[in-house]
Amino acid sequence: VGGDSPLQILVEHLLQVLGMFSFTGDVDWTHGPEKRPVFDPLLSIPFYIGLALWLWRLRRADDPDFGALSILLIWAGVMLLPSVLSERAPNYSRTLPSLPAVLTASGLGLTWIATLKKPTTWLGPALATLIIAGGTLWTIYDYFVVFAQEEDIYYIYDADKLDALEHLHDLTDDNQVYLSQLWGDGHATVYFLRGQYDINSIETSNALVLPPPGKGLVYAFPSEQHERAGQIADLWPDATLARLDDRYGRHLLSIVQVPAESAAGWPARYTPSVTTEARFVEAPTLLGMSTEADGDIVLYWRGEEVMLRDLTAFIHLIDATGRRVGQIDKQPGSGSYATPWWHIGERVIDVYTPEI
Repeated sequence: VGGDSPLQILVEHLLQVLGMFSFTGDVDWTHGPEKRPVFDPLLSIPFYIGLALWLWRLRRADDPDFGALSILLIWAGVMLLPSVLSERAPNYSRTLPSLPAVLTASGLGLTWIATLKKPTTWLGPALATLIIAGGTLWTIYDYFVVFAQEEDIYYIYDADKLDALEHLHDLTDDNQVYLSQLWGDGHATVYFLRGQYDINSIETSNALVLPPPGKGLVYAFPSEQHERAGQIADLWPDATLARLDDRYGRHLLSIVQVPAESAAGWPARYTPSVTTEARFVEAPTLLGMSTEADGDIVLYWRGEEVMLRDLTAFIHLIDATGRRVGQIDKQPGSGSYATPWWHIGERVIDVYTPEI
């Protein structure tokens, strides 16, 4: 970090960490308002008063709190070092362990102010109350007015993902909604929340899911998969492809919607050439199959019941002499749509590429 001048950088970082309390703070928006110091001007007053009292009391070894104040001072100094000794000081995430000790100064300062007896007994408590109330209002304004309205914060804290989930949730009354795995399973915020929104997730590169009878079909893709959304929409002649923008006008989702009548059949691109109803115990029903020009095999399944087991389908290719010459073992959607997630009545179109 320091290059040819490590001592200079070390001094600069030390000054930046010391200055974070009331002059200039962390520049990383994920840690709070840019450059906001730890304390606003009002709360800085008791902090510096308390810091002076803290150091003054350590001059006397017979102070009843000498041991505690010494340990807390060492604690504060040691736990501020991770920010001093690394890049982009001050870094609030690296100074968090120092807070319990550092705030001792604020406590000492507020106590001194609150116990002032002159010129009147009520002055001290009144001043302490005003400082705390003013600092609280100042903090609320900085975080919930200024900070919350910053455009970067909308994306840093995944508010765009929450808006996307809310919009898709509004479609779940009449449709079965499937979100691309890129967000549905690959993004932590969406992954942990989509269940309560009744939104499923699948990777559509080699599998499709059709809804239970009477339900419409919705496939949603983040903006970077807009081309894929167009390919899915082309599978049905009456499918619609719509673009959803976020509150700042940026492309958020590409949404493919298929009416219930069309979703009840097979898309023209994927229609079984051989039909059957091969039933398995505690497993989906095989409805048919077809083959692709490139040698891929497409199987058509239907969920008959809630399945607790995470099942794998296997295909064996057998030649005229009965030898196995090829095979594939695969979870539905290459693992993106495991059988415990299937709904009763859903149909799954799954593409298999056997290895010869």
